[in-house]
Amino acid sequence: MSKTDTTGNGQPVEELTPEELLALQNAEEVEGEGTTYVPSQEHDPDSAVEETAGTDEDMFEDEVLIHKDEEKSLSSVEGIRANPDADKARELSEIYTRKSLESASRKEKDAMYHSSRNETRIVGDGEGLMTDEQQLREETLKLAHSMQSGQILKGTIVAVEDADYMPLAIVSMEGGGMYRIVIPAFHLIDFDESILRNPDQKNAVLNELQHRIGSHVSFMVFRIVENECNAYASRISAMDLLGKRNFIDLQRGEDLPLLFPGLKTNATVVAVHKHDLAVEVGGVECIIPRRELSWNPLGRLNHEFHIGDKFFVKIISVAQYSTKRGGSVFKNMIRLEVSRKQASINPNQKYYEKYKVGQVCDAEVKFCTTYSVQVVLAGQVACTCRIPQFAAGPSGELPTPGQKCLVRITTKNIRENEETKERAYLFGGAIIFYNN
Repeated sequence: MSKTDTTGNGQPVEELTPEELLALQNAEEVEGEGTTYVPSQEHDPDSAVEETAGTDEDMFEDEVLIHKDEEKSLSSVEGIRANPDADKARELSEIYTRKSLESASRKEKDAMYHSSRNETRIVGDGEGLMTDEQQLREETLKLAHSMQSGQILKGTIVAVEDADYMPLAIVSMEGGGMYRIVIPAFHLIDFDESILRNPDQKNAVLNELQHRIGSHVSFMVFRIVENECNAYASRISAMDLLGKRNFIDLQRGEDLPLLFPGLKTNATVVAVHKHDLAVEVGGVECIIPRRELSWNPLGRLNHEFHIGDKFFVKIISVAQYSTKRGGSVFKNMIRLEVSRKQASINPNQKYYEKYKVGQVCDAEVKFCTTYSVQVVLAGQVACTCRIPQFAAGPSGELPTPGQKCLVRITTKNIRENEETKERAYLFGGAIIFYNN
């Protein structure tokens, strides 16, 4: 038998057991197998409810501010309480204290899943074809199974909403799209929620979410409202599980986890900023500063990189820390330091002998300084060109980033880099022509 509870607004909520999932929607089977996750006690939904039982204020007693220079940090929900729309924020926070499915009535189920069964006929090669109602049924079952088993799902951020109490990311599930999956900002990225009391910082969070539209995210489902086709999910919960699985748990028969410092692995861009990239590595998000992105000079990062780009990075360091969301504590969060630059050989060393003084080479302008133009020769080697030496054309305009040009190599120098104790090669050249 299913258990019935009530939400804060008094609406009936059905909480399904794994066996009851098979009976959901006319006993249709859930296709596919997912990875089963048994929550640790630190963020077990049931234990979280017990911890927060009592008054609403009990959820907000502890305030711990983030200190970025510390290895461990706990975020605070105090900022939500200070928000003018605190009641809505508190209601949103309570969604994540226990997993629940608010089931549609029988009449609503018939309208949702059977409205076209007498008017749609698939003939011939119809393998893989589904009506909207069939797709909706399958998506409901998939979300319900994920919620009960702890299976991680994937989706794409398709929109961002500026709610008064909390910026929201709207996600379309991979292979779906019938459900509106809501991930609040504080369950999408890890930050100190107290900053939301400041309107400027809240706008900064909103802007950050907008930069992530189109990015792929992993998430875990916490609540399903069937008749509205809404689901509430957490990326933080998924990162906690993936952090433990990939960076903490030892591999069978080995004394190391799957990913560890010194290893090269792939990264995916999830956001492009002015001075750095946000990337996902092994299911965990981290930041790569500009200086660790390339050996060669880079132009504007939003011209050089795009959401979804993949490349190799070298893991520099791994640190475990904790973060708190409402009544749940996630103790397996991972703070990563990675480098795209260090995952490859310095091309200025690799191709140094290939280029000779007097050669004229294809080049691309990366940026201009007060006294020079920084270019890359044939996509391989950096070259510095003096501004007075290039032919600027009739109007005398300066070259622009991304512009193609021809460069004559005038000087080759070998210098000792004091920071890396490795040889760095600098090229002096003259831009003799470039195309508009």
